[in-house]
Amino acid sequence: MSLLRTLMVGLAIVAAPIAGIAWAEDSALEQLMVESATTPAQHQALAKYYRSKAAEAKAEAENHRSMVRSYSGVSVPMGKQQAEHCNQLASLSDAQAAEYEKLAASHDAKPK
Repeated sequence: MSLLRTLMVGLAIVAAPIAGIAWAEDSALEQLMVESATTPAQHQALAKYYRSKAAEAKAEAENHRSMVRSYSGVSVPMGKQQAEHCNQLASLSDAQAAEYEKLAASHDAKPK
């Protein structure tokens, strides 16, 4: 591993708890973290990050379910279509959350 890559990985691991796991917003950095993770601490940091992404997706799903309830009680021309749209987005967010949970579990399962 190059010195630069080692420094980037180390910085990301150290900064992750401080930054509220916001360190991988950049997909290139996230990819680097995944490709470089070799230690238990690095895998635990990735598991924590993916759990936070799962929580975000679950919140997004709940937000869309809330909109479904709003649209369901209103008789506007597009109310039914909007409710169906929000139901679909809620389902997609649920699926995304499940995938992030799987990723977190896979990093939890890495050798200690």
